[in-house]
Amino acid sequence: IVGLNRRNRELVMKFNTPAQIGLANDKIRSKRVMIEKGISTPELYAELHSAADANRFTKILRTIDDGFVLKPARGAQGRGVHIFTHALEDGSFLPISDSPVSPKDFNFLIASILTGEYSGGRMLDSVLVERRIHPDHDWVMSGISGPPDLRVLVIQGSVVMAMLRLPTIQSGGKSNIHRGAVGVGVDLNTGMTTHAIWRQRAITHHPDTGNKISGRPIEEFEECIRLAKACYPALGLGYFGVDIMLDAHQGPTVLEINARPGLAIQSANRRGLRELISVSNTSQECLS
Repeated sequence: IVGLNRRNRELVMKFNTPAQIGLANDKIRSKRVMIEKGISTPELYAELHSAADANRFTKILRTIDDGFVLKPARGAQGRGVHIFTHALEDGSFLPISDSPVSPKDFNFLIASILTGEYSGGRMLDSVLVERRIHPDHDWVMSGISGPPDLRVLVIQGSVVMAMLRLPTIQSGGKSNIHRGAVGVGVDLNTGMTTHAIWRQRAITHHPDTGNKISGRPIEEFEECIRLAKACYPALGLGYFGVDIMLDAHQGPTVLEINARPGLAIQSANRRGLRELISVSNTSQECLS
């Protein structure tokens, strides 16, 4: 098993330049690149860089009937992501799973993102406003508290691991492992689920539904792999993770790119990254 220090030293910093890492960490810039290269990703509605931008665009948001998502451009681990279904007659916005947000609180929310609340100590940030996708909640497993997504790990253009992330009640319906989602290993040859981890321990059944986790086929798995591979020439990163969700209307869709993907994928697959580092090192030596 590879730890954080070795991951950073022998994968993140070795295969990615600072400029490439900066591109991946900026959700607005990386989204622009994916759209330009024809990679399926939610439509970019707006980029908000100031309070003036927010004031101008808020009126437009009230005309979007299909919902939208606010994200900090430099956020991480799902922090600061807010999903809204539509605007109400009084000018407030309705989140996907909460009470309405008044115009005043909505402006405060945008201001908190702009001032860097979710961007890891940076002084300023920007707000990405994108189309709300309509995830297939029954992708792979039905009855869970939120939509699952697929993390695909890519090294030098080759997919080396994949992990399905299943939300739980404890994770608040989110697919973030650190919040309590279930991590499920995936057999790359068959696209079938294998082992699972939850709260750093092995499990065989989903903690909420009791459904067996292993042996489930992932619909459109081959297209997910194709999308992950397409991100390599588009963004130039040598090591990264791709987060993909199944949209009920548009199929597999890239949510974002991560230049420092978490390491739980190793436990979920019962396979360490150490051997992959060795293979990558050998390949580079053969090419030099």
